[in-house]
Amino acid sequence: MRAAPFLLVFLLSIAAHADAPVTVDAARLRVGDVVHGAPVAAAAVDLGPAPPPGGTRLLGRSEILDALRRAGVESNRLSIPASVRITGASRVLEPADVSAAVTPMIAKDLPKGVTLVRVDASSRVVVSPRSTLRTVKLAPIPRHKGSALIAAGMEWVCDDRVVATGHVNVALDVSAEAAAPDVLKGAALVVVAGRNRVQVSAPGVSLADGMIGDVVRASIRSTGRIVQVRLTSKDRAAVVEQR
Repeated sequence: MRAAPFLLVFLLSIAAHADAPVTVDAARLRVGDVVHGAPVAAAAVDLGPAPPPGGTRLLGRSEILDALRRAGVESNRLSIPASVRITGASRVLEPADVSAAVTPMIAKDLPKGVTLVRVDASSRVVVSPRSTLRTVKLAPIPRHKGSALIAAGMEWVCDDRVVATGHVNVALDVSAEAAAPDVLKGAALVVVAGRNRVQVSAPGVSLADGMIGDVVRASIRSTGRIVQVRLTSKDRAAVVEQR
């Protein structure tokens, strides 16, 4: 029982030297976030990455002093806590919020003849309050007429740091126009061979239907030689070197 008062004093001593928790909505942690009343020069000193949204990081006094020392900033007059727990500010986007956020970006990137039917997000996304949706990347769209279901990856950032990623399901309607090959079998091509500044070209013919980016066979008109080419546009192709 006699140990109880000493234990209480010890715990109170620890509490007195630990600062109150701090919530930060930024990609990087600064001295000004954890040291109250720090002058401008000291407040701007970088303390490393802030925790991700909803995450925590325990910062010790020695880490703060080391950062100030490396920056050449005086620390004698600063009231630096023994430790402080940092929490990354967060907000939760419900599936409906996620779908609403990504839908406009998906719609504007669809090729002609492809209609967006709906976007379905299956889970919540935890981001920081200042996060923005930077990219939404669609999986390849099937080139057949009718309904199609593909995935789209998304990336949320804060201060150029990625704070959350995920995916949504995208339902599409592909028209006959959109499903048609970019290059038809028998179409005329300019076939280009070579690299960098040394290139030669010759008239050729596609021997198969294909989409831009596909590798197909083509025939060189003047020689009849068959080569593998990658379609780079509707009327040009690059010879694929065999290894």
